Amino acid sequence: MNPVSHVPQALEAEQFLAALVESSRDAIIGLTPEGRVVSWNAGAERLYGYKAAEMLGHTPAVLYPPSRAEEGPVLLARVCSGETVQDLLTERLRKDGRLVAMSVTVSPVFDPDGTVVGISAISRDVSPYVEVVEELHPAQRPAAEALSLLETIQQKAPVGFGFVDREFRFVRMNEMLAIVNGSSIHEQVGRTVAEVNPKVWPQVEAIYRRVIENGESFLDTESPMRLLQNPEFSTTGSRVTTPSE
Repeated sequence: MNPVSHVPQALEAEQFLAALVESSRDAIIGLTPEGRVVSWNAGAERLYGYKAAEMLGHTPAVLYPPSRAEEGPVLLARVCSGETVQDLLTERLRKDGRLVAMSVTVSPVFDPDGTVVGISAISRDVSPYVEVVEELHPAQRPAAEALSLLETIQQKAPVGFGFVDREFRFVRMNEMLAIVNGSSIHEQVGRTVAEVNPKVWPQVEAIYRRVIENGESFLDTESPMRLLQNPEFSTTGSRVTTPSE
């Protein structure tokens, strides 16, 4: 087969990928391992106020407020060591001088040999969510902040976390539980436990119904040992509580 025949298709794929990056509402920035900007999408222009021509070839130091000046070098060192820094809640400085609350994910880009040859930085404006929390009645604010902290802990936890409604449909879960169940979070939320994992449901159904019907917490120390025999499910323990806890 003539490899030249694949060139147009490869070019189309590359153009499509570039279009995806450019159309993203999030700021997507490409950097060298030394921290200099090599790509700056339209989302970055909107979010930070700097045009691509102003940033290409420069470091993004102007984006860091004085109180976070050391954050850039620390992130650079971590990512160049091969680490991904995910969903970092921080602040960045726009060209107009306004501070913006951000969620930032910074990842290494590897070549086929595993060497870090670049850095991908994706930033999202989360100031609307911060403003909602700040506007809450003082009595509500601790609960909202606690929920935000709980969600962060759940997403980062090395064990599965999930919430189901009274029909035993998943309304929320973390990535680890989705992996244990064998598909993505998107494919599982909205489906019942029985639909997501039919082999496990018969062993835990009585526990779930007991919690819903009696409104009490239940710590199961026996089922997990049985479930370890199931190659599609493993855990070190399970705790089921009512939604009010």
